[in-house]
Amino acid sequence: MNLCILAPFLGAIVVLLIDHRKLQRIRYTALGFSLAPLVVMLGLWLGWWSWLERLLPWGFVGELLRTWGRFVPGVEQFNYLLDVTWIPLMRVHYTVGLDGLSFPLFLLSAFIGVIACIGSFGIKKRVKEYFVLYLLLIGGVLGVFAALDYFLFYVFWEISLVPMYFLIGIWGGPKKEYAAIKFFLYTLAGSIFMLVSIIGLFLYGGLQSFSMIDLAQAEGLKYLPLIARTLLFFGFFLAFSIKVPLFPFHTWLPDAHVEAPTPISVILASLLLKMGAYGYLRIMYPTFPDLAYRLGPFIGVLALISIIYGGLVAMVQPDLKKLVAYSSVAHMGFVILGIVSMNPDGINGAIMLMIAHGLTTGALFLLVGVIYDRAHTRMIADLGGLSITMPRFSFIMFLCAFGSMGLPGLVGFWGEFLIIKGTFTATAAWQQVMAMGVRGDVLMRIFAVIAVIGVVITAAYILWMIERVMLGRENPRWKGLPDMVAFEYWALVPLAFFTFFYGIYPRPMFRLFEFFSQNLANKLGGGI
Repeated sequence: MNLCILAPFLGAIVVLLIDHRKLQRIRYTALGFSLAPLVVMLGLWLGWWSWLERLLPWGFVGELLRTWGRFVPGVEQFNYLLDVTWIPLMRVHYTVGLDGLSFPLFLLSAFIGVIACIGSFGIKKRVKEYFVLYLLLIGGVLGVFAALDYFLFYVFWEISLVPMYFLIGIWGGPKKEYAAIKFFLYTLAGSIFMLVSIIGLFLYGGLQSFSMIDLAQAEGLKYLPLIARTLLFFGFFLAFSIKVPLFPFHTWLPDAHVEAPTPISVILASLLLKMGAYGYLRIMYPTFPDLAYRLGPFIGVLALISIIYGGLVAMVQPDLKKLVAYSSVAHMGFVILGIVSMNPDGINGAIMLMIAHGLTTGALFLLVGVIYDRAHTRMIADLGGLSITMPRFSFIMFLCAFGSMGLPGLVGFWGEFLIIKGTFTATAAWQQVMAMGVRGDVLMRIFAVIAVIGVVITAAYILWMIERVMLGRENPRWKGLPDMVAFEYWALVPLAFFTFFYGIYPRPMFRLFEFFSQNLANKLGGGI
């Protein structure tokens, strides 16, 4: 697993040493180093390395393969735990490991890293610099999902910020500088609040290190005044909510998406937004369960506003890419609502929707890029009848758009269904809580009903988009428009396949995180 984190950083160094004129070598070297984490993760998931260790049991190879045993999700301990002293003076450790929450997100990151790298083969400007920054970005994202030391988590969090700033600011659209600076300032502001909260946890939590594992057993936070714990909570809340992004911290997202090159929009939607929700589940809620109750209704209201507002604004967008961007605000609102439920079903749904959103929205951004490369427009009013002109493209567009809509039989359905179910039945955690003058479990049922309205709005803007872009009479302006080329198929077909496969058979994915969800809900008091 440590190899998965280091491979992209090593790849960035190797690409940096290649002559900038050898474009194909640069592209395929970057692809190879992006592919390494995915191969290792698939082996850990499917047990390849345990099988291979029986064939090659000797020496260093056998010892290495023995440490790569099959991932076991249903245990309290972290798999592949590595704890090495990094900065003794500051009591900072290089501690990484995977559990039922981080493994599927780490696997998604490795998968999307390969897909977006293939999608980047169309980049023509400053190719060498692009792929160096791209690999640094992927390494930072992988590190965030594996880090079990607060200081290490913060370092990887910031590593993912810097390459994204340059990737938008150099390779983006006409307003790239504005979008890049806005993204950087928003995210950096959140990071500063998170750093202050991390230092506060270390000083007042009675910790001997920055270890997340030690904090779970620490007693010091229980004796802090409520106001102090609330300030620490809000430091994390601001950092993670900006990254999600939750209303009203979302305004950086549409600009960043619209101006970013297509593969970077894929990384931004499929991976970077998940870092915020991951922070909720890994740090914020387990560390401050009492404040999760007290402030849960407040966060739930913001999640509902994100769902309704994001959907309504997506519906009126004239730009296809901006429509998909605002749909991310709505979908991530559902994710936060599932977390707020503190219910096993809601948490399961939140994690599953993160996976589904990574697949479907990543595919939709790639599809928008395919249209723009050919038609040189993203304006919905300029398109129409593409199902006749580009039939293969249209099939994937229909599949992924319906998956994003949450159509039963496709991957998006399971997350939305479980989030609504978990929110509606979240009585164990909320029955005795009073908020806004209403008993907590009644309030959560009201939230669930409002979320259903969000599902209807999602269906409305997706179907209206499909009708205007894909259906109707063939537009003579686009007659003869070429269908997808090889590298676009390689990027999009895997996303379309898993959108369908996990819609029909989600069990392999649920098995990874259902134990984590039940365990977290039990700790929060919402288990059943």
